[in-house]
Amino acid sequence: MTCSTPSDAARQRPCRRAIATVALLICTALAPPVTAEPVPLRDEDRGRLARYHDALGRALERALAKAAPADLHDLTAALAGAPQAPQRADPAGDWQCRTLKVGGMLPLVVYGWFDCRVSLIDPTGGVNGGPVWLLEKLSGSQRTRGLIESDGDQLIYRGAAYVADRTPPDYETFPERIPPEDTASLAPDIGVLQQVDAGRMRLMQPLPFVESVFNVLEFRRGGG
Repeated sequence: MTCSTPSDAARQRPCRRAIATVALLICTALAPPVTAEPVPLRDEDRGRLARYHDALGRALERALAKAAPADLHDLTAALAGAPQAPQRADPAGDWQCRTLKVGGMLPLVVYGWFDCRVSLIDPTGGVNGGPVWLLEKLSGSQRTRGLIESDGDQLIYRGAAYVADRTPPDYETFPERIPPEDTASLAPDIGVLQQVDAGRMRLMQPLPFVESVFNVLEFRRGGG
């Protein structure tokens, strides 16, 4: 989908309507299903996942109303494609990754590409007997590190969001209450990992602690 330049208002309106329709379908298609044995999460983080639909809807509404067409194109591309069932997912390996922050003080911010790695650490140790992977964002000033495992019909991520000069703790060591002054540099990080195919996936993150209503961490293999 190609948008016109911002100065061409007449042609931009149909483009925005088309993107809005796509976004509405995405909100339905990417709804997290009811899960089986739950992955252990802090109560606040389980609440963030429970508000997934509301957060995504509010974030997209703001982005579609005010974001630049080029950024909307990137967001639409990141959300394209139905996620595989977790039983088919194999996210292990080296990736390029970038963060899209949606619906905060700025309607949409698309960051550059950095290095991420996913490593299989236990093939059968998940809460439902499935694999457990370790996700690490290895470069950039804002990073994340934590575990991925199946929670029934989806892959749940739980870890730590931190700035590059901090040492991320294990997720389980975070207290229930996080002091607000600490969240800019270190905070619990959760989300739903959706692998589209062997070369693309995304981490869907409702209600992060800072800057946005919804984050999408987009992954691609190799250089593009």
